[in-house]
Amino acid sequence: FYGFDLGSLASFSGGKIPPGSDGEISGWVKLGGNPARPLGMSAEVEIDRLRLGSSGLSLENKGPIRFNFRGGTGELEELRLGVADSEIRASGVVRGLPDRPDLDGRLSLDFDASLLPRDLVNALAGGRLKLDLEAKGPLSSPRLLAEGILASGFFQPDDFPLTVSDATLKLDFRDGALVVSDGRGLANGGIFDLTGKVDFGGGFRSIQAGLVSRFKAVRLNYPPGLQTVSEGRAELAGDGRTWTLSGDVRVAQSSFREDVYPGAELLGFSSLPLVEPSGEIPAYY
Repeated sequence: FYGFDLGSLASFSGGKIPPGSDGEISGWVKLGGNPARPLGMSAEVEIDRLRLGSSGLSLENKGPIRFNFRGGTGELEELRLGVADSEIRASGVVRGLPDRPDLDGRLSLDFDASLLPRDLVNALAGGRLKLDLEAKGPLSSPRLLAEGILASGFFQPDDFPLTVSDATLKLDFRDGALVVSDGRGLANGGIFDLTGKVDFGGGFRSIQAGLVSRFKAVRLNYPPGLQTVSEGRAELAGDGRTWTLSGDVRVAQSSFREDVYPGAELLGFSSLPLVEPSGEIPAYY
């Protein structure tokens, strides 16, 4: 097959493929064996060209994608996909098909967080995430091991006046738990550190999480006009459905300011109350 238009599949996807998506795929497939005995057949697949495009971004293969199946064993030799300057690599073997499939696979990710759509995370995000994942064991429940590093992290939510920058942290996933360590960075001109653990012992739908952060000299203008410089300790705990934020905060400095323009309240510009001469209850405009 050569130059197959993947964009033509959008009309058959039931909305699962975003409108305006496009792409193409080229490669070859080689089958061998007796069709009457499917499990005894062999297959070789090589994809020379793969491109998927959407929202101005294009995901492309960085080399041939090769897969083969023979004697109950399927192997992905190497998968390399890239978008902008981000890349994902994967390889692995599944043995014992179809009765007792056993997985031995690896995946590595080098990702630019600025590629995350702003409307997806409701924030402006950035930084470099590098992750190495290994999966071994029964295909239905393999053992997962992962290590990762976030560098030069940036996060600015749309609905709160917070800017996190120069953030770094380490991620370690093993025995069903994700451990966050050596987290540090800047937040609104101050400094913070971050450690914690997310336990997936009950599966990804049932978690127990606890993250602790200490911060110092963090400046905040919230509510608008109330400016503070704070330090303290905060803890976020939850089970994926209910979250609790607790901690101790010391306000080292605070001030409140609202600009007042003479006569502005007469034109309805001021947010301060205007008292009616004949009543005791202020009227707000």
